[in-house]
Amino acid sequence: MMSKYLEDNHQHICCPLCENENLTSTFQSEDIQYGSSGKSVTVDIPVFICPSCSFVFSGEEAETVIHDAICKDMGVLTPSEITEIRRKLGLSQEKFAELTKIGVASIKRWESGKTIQDASKDTYLRLLAIPEVMDKLERINNKAKQLPTKKEPKFRSQFSPATISRAENFQLRRLAA
Repeated sequence: MMSKYLEDNHQHICCPLCENENLTSTFQSEDIQYGSSGKSVTVDIPVFICPSCSFVFSGEEAETVIHDAICKDMGVLTPSEITEIRRKLGLSQEKFAELTKIGVASIKRWESGKTIQDASKDTYLRLLAIPEVMDKLERINNKAKQLPTKKEPKFRSQFSPATISRAENFQLRRLAA
């Protein structure tokens, strides 16, 4: 069975060794190791096979399939699931970052599959998919925006206006050479 990606892109791909365009496609089961602990997950990877030279190779979809399988094995959201949460909220990556206080670069890396979020951020993202949680977060952010941003410094000791004036006008004397 050929995946939608392979069907849509099959005519644009040729063998990197012999440049044959008449490729076949199938799925190949592979054990993929990940992380420093050497955990592995078995993944059915979409591959192309060249009938002329028997070269077997994969494309972009294989990377996505592998990344998603690792995320599922780790119990965290996949890039497409993170993107779906953000899109359901109707937010751009920048607005999502501003509202959640997650860096926009992190969101971009997670959604593109460049990195995988840690467990605490994954839990936070899952909570954001709950409308009541998102409403509460928006109220918290709105309340924070209403707080005064600049506070006058407070001192332990009260200074007289004359002492404050002298301190504001203080200048170092130049030493004679």
